[in-house]
Amino acid sequence: MTRGWLRYRQLTQAAAIFLIVGLFALGTIALWSFTETSRTAASVRRMNAVSDKWGMVSQSVSMEYETLIDFLNAGDQVGRAPLLSAIGSARPTLQWLEQNDDEPGLRSLNATYETYTTTLWQLVQAQHVNDPDAVDLWAKQAEMASSSVRRQVSATVARKRLAVDAYLTTVEKRNDKVRVAASVIGGADLALALICTFVLLAYQRGVERQADESKHQAAHDNLTGIANRALLNHRIEQALRTAAGGGGSVGLLLLDLNKFKEVNDTLGHHQGDLLLQTVAARLSEEARATDTVARLGGDEFAVLLPDVAAPSDLAAVAQRLLDRLQRPAQLDGVTVDVRASIGCSVFPAFSADADELLQHADIAMYEAKRGRLGTKVYDPNGDGQATEGLGLLAEFLAALDSDQLPSLPDA
Repeated sequence: MTRGWLRYRQLTQAAAIFLIVGLFALGTIALWSFTETSRTAASVRRMNAVSDKWGMVSQSVSMEYETLIDFLNAGDQVGRAPLLSAIGSARPTLQWLEQNDDEPGLRSLNATYETYTTTLWQLVQAQHVNDPDAVDLWAKQAEMASSSVRRQVSATVARKRLAVDAYLTTVEKRNDKVRVAASVIGGADLALALICTFVLLAYQRGVERQADESKHQAAHDNLTGIANRALLNHRIEQALRTAAGGGGSVGLLLLDLNKFKEVNDTLGHHQGDLLLQTVAARLSEEARATDTVARLGGDEFAVLLPDVAAPSDLAAVAQRLLDRLQRPAQLDGVTVDVRASIGCSVFPAFSADADELLQHADIAMYEAKRGRLGTKVYDPNGDGQATEGLGLLAEFLAALDSDQLPSLPDA
């Protein structure tokens, strides 16, 4: 039993340690996932911002080219004014990109854009001096420069989008692995929690079973398994309270085996124990479910009947028990004759309380033994002739008065 609980305890400790480790691992994964999610969101926001800026560069260049077309087709200064305000509109965005993006082609794009801007200013100057040939030349160069800038920007924007997709794919794969790891650890933690719960419940059941066994042992005789002195005393007090409140009667039988010492001396203590167990079994078989069969010590037994109609009924019960007892008993192949004497007492007919009930039953048993009567119901008229036979009662009442008697259940 001890080794089994020791193994349970070691298993519980190991499971608890692994459970703590698993919970710590889950907590670490959760914290790491939260951190990585925040980092991923920040990275995606930054990449999207960069992509948006590249898109703005494309829009600025396209707007400048459109205002160039309007400039060439305009017939007055009002129609040509938008180009003047549009030239260099992409420069602030390109400067932001220089500070926030490490795109390798950004320097080349800046150079191309500056060439494009210079071409536009040259075109405006040629228009101002009314040089149609120069205007046409600078317009063609501006068209080529605009096309070159827009191609570079479009290629860069496409690369940026692919980079975002690739980054998100990598993050998703990493998250899949984390989810698998979390699922495995979570499943292991659940299994460990179930193991701990099972072991704790088993331990609790074991403790409760041991408590029940201890409680049972405190109220029962170790050799025969029937009630002991303490439980009999408790049951007597209960029965008397019930009878006093309801007007009923309580009967008590005290039983002593005849020549039990000869069995012990002749056959040995083992056979003597077997005889005591046989007597306890026969009494229990004959007693009602509401009766209490107890061993007081040695070869002395008692039967408490919490509900009897009359002393004559108690005498009939005593005779039936005696007939059942006085049958030969087989003790490891040896046949032994069983003989006993039974004394009977009734509350409240002959006895006013528990002490008198026990005393009167003891007196009646002594008279039955002395007169070889088998059974005897207490006779108040013969009380003074049998007081010398109260050795059993003295011992029993000493136990009843002891403060060491354990508390007992009602049933």
